[in-house]
Amino acid sequence: MGFSLQEFFSPWLKGTPEDLERFLRDPRAAMSEIVGVPNDIDVAVYKLDGSYWFQASIPCETTNKAGSLGDMRMQNERLKRCPALGVSGSEFIKNYKEILATHGIRVPEDVLVEIDRKPNGFIHFKVPLEHLINTVKQ
Repeated sequence: MGFSLQEFFSPWLKGTPEDLERFLRDPRAAMSEIVGVPNDIDVAVYKLDGSYWFQASIPCETTNKAGSLGDMRMQNERLKRCPALGVSGSEFIKNYKEILATHGIRVPEDVLVEIDRKPNGFIHFKVPLEHLINTVKQ
């Protein structure tokens, strides 16, 4: 099963102009209409130098609080490994460039990945949306 950024973002970026506006304004609400977004994952869209960026920040170490990624994993064994990438969080942290490359996602061309190496740190995914908006609209 392949995974592509275009496929992932297409429900929000290739819909109506209202769908796109809702996603750019409140990505969590827009995404929650289609997929569950655990409450300990921060998602945002911001504009930098005239370009839109999507950022998802996922905790390196999850808790089991209700609604968290850890809680979702406890309730569903499949979530111990990412359903799209097929790896665990620790596997991803150790080898994210190669894992993403197997799915055709280039670091840093397609996505920037930053990992906080501190307690309670996050994995930050930053995706430039301009190319994806143009790609899915064609």
